[in-house]
Amino acid sequence: MFKNIKKRFRLEIKHCLTLSVDVRRLLASYYLYVMAYPLFMLFTNAYLWQQGGDLMQLVIYNLLFCFGLPLGFYVNGLLLRHFHTLKLYALGGVLEALSAVLVVMFPSGTISSLILYGLIAGFGGGLYWANKNYLSLKLTRESNRLYYNSLESVGDMIINMIVPALAGLFIVFGEHTSWYIPTTAYKLLMFLALILVILAGYVVQSSQIKDLDCQALFVKKHLGSWSLVRLYNILSNVLVGVGFVIPSVLVLVLVGKEDALGIVNSVTAALSALCLYILGRIGKTDNNWKVVGVASIVYLFGALLLALFYNPVSVLVYITTSTIGWTFSWSPSYTVIMEAIDRENSDTGQYAYICDNELTFNIGRSIGLCLIVVALSVGQTTALRFVPLITGLIFLSALFPLVKLSNKLFKKV
Repeated sequence: MFKNIKKRFRLEIKHCLTLSVDVRRLLASYYLYVMAYPLFMLFTNAYLWQQGGDLMQLVIYNLLFCFGLPLGFYVNGLLLRHFHTLKLYALGGVLEALSAVLVVMFPSGTISSLILYGLIAGFGGGLYWANKNYLSLKLTRESNRLYYNSLESVGDMIINMIVPALAGLFIVFGEHTSWYIPTTAYKLLMFLALILVILAGYVVQSSQIKDLDCQALFVKKHLGSWSLVRLYNILSNVLVGVGFVIPSVLVLVLVGKEDALGIVNSVTAALSALCLYILGRIGKTDNNWKVVGVASIVYLFGALLLALFYNPVSVLVYITTSTIGWTFSWSPSYTVIMEAIDRENSDTGQYAYICDNELTFNIGRSIGLCLIVVALSVGQTTALRFVPLITGLIFLSALFPLVKLSNKLFKKV
């Protein structure tokens, strides 16, 4: 058995080495970033909740994060005329992690501080992802794009099997042993995240990548298929906006402390990794909408159980289906979207489509966060219990524009 595993491992390494050196450097840099991501995203939200227990504070922070993301994309387009894309790529990650450091070092809890921290995090994320997405688009083609996206997703999930659990256990360990308080643990973790993103930016600096020619920031003329991309992005990313806040708060309210939060995220990542990698190896781009359809039904099932029972077991089921649903939909759907960008009018410039893509992502995410605000007018428990169900129905409806988009791109009747 071990010989077969060893043989398979060597085969996968050989297959991975078919990617260019620059792509592999970008992949390594991304993995370092992903190690830091749960610390400055998942546990920043957990920290804010533990400090005040106010769901509205989390919504405000994440709304400004969603506003800062597209802002970072558009400002990045202007900065590209003066700075190399790899420098901006590194700067974005540092700003995103620095925001988390500010949250734990200066936790005033005021609306103005939440707005500032959320905006810095979003703006930094915008710089990072604008350059990351554009580099991924330019360095991959249809023949290896799904495989590359799946490598990213699988690496993401493998790291998420380890980092959240270790971070959560580290936070509560000090409290149990009286060696340090949770606040100290949060500060150490955020500084660790900052170090990791600095390394991520450094790794990719040696890549032989030409500077990006960013002439246009806005999509003025587009094919009919791009309207379908916009609609799908908005509808599907409602789930992401809700996912910024609801799952972690559900765990902290009904299941346990940070150790439970970390372990739950790690276990759900483990459930997704193997199947998604198989998808990358054997999947076909023109059938990706079927995978997304199954993913949306899985998510809706978990949300329905949560609405009906609202207990620790239903929370665990919901978080599992939420993680699996989104990860199984992201890689296939974004592969289709990248193909749509490739086929658009090159005179506009692909960066404009990347910006437009991010704008519609965050419109959807903001809608998800606003759903929480509306539900909070009834009560906090109502928001936690029923917003995921509404989100599941919206996520299912996103399948219709994706099917039409796939049919247009791959000439199916």
